[in-house]
Amino acid sequence: MEPPTSLPSAGRHPVVLGESFTKSTGESRLVTMRYNFRSVHADRSQPAVLTEDGRGPNAAVRIEWANSSAVGDAVIPFNGIACDAAPTECVLLFENGCFRLERMRRTVKNLHRAHATSGASTGMLPQARARAADQHILERQRKRKHAAAADVGSSSSTAAATSVPAQSGKRARALEKVRQFVARLPQAARSARKVTQAQQNAASSGGGT
Repeated sequence: MEPPTSLPSAGRHPVVLGESFTKSTGESRLVTMRYNFRSVHADRSQPAVLTEDGRGPNAAVRIEWANSSAVGDAVIPFNGIACDAAPTECVLLFENGCFRLERMRRTVKNLHRAHATSGASTGMLPQARARAADQHILERQRKRKHAAAADVGSSSSTAAATSVPAQSGKRARALEKVRQFVARLPQAARSARKVTQAQQNAASSGGGT
């Protein structure tokens, strides 16, 4: 939960050292968080959950804020990295009419929006889930129809390309037969004349006898 944003009135105010300075074993519980992006739906009126993987430099950190929107995941998570704060890194808090100076414990930086875990993705309304599922099904059907149409078009183009050479081959064979027939016409005519001449000669020989 974020600290109150009320500011003190103008004037002089005392500053006291906090327990992170006054106690020898006191350890600060304060952490700075630097976001690359922060959603407007992160509910800052509720405490966030911070999970840190180890305490070394550049340790992985996950922060989950409650989602103030009725649509979407129940939490809005952010991933980042954490390291120990510098000894001179402090924060000045205003409480009960005075300022208190405290050391920082850790610095979390490069916080960016992450995907919610499967167990936390329960904030979507049933109507929204149904619409999302319907849209997903329609999109898959559209892609399948598009792929089927592309396959049919490809098959038609292949068949057309195959039929053109076949038709050209038939036409060429027909023309070749016509040329062969025309080429044999003079020979047939000569043969017919020879037959006619032979018949005439035979008839003449028979009449003389």
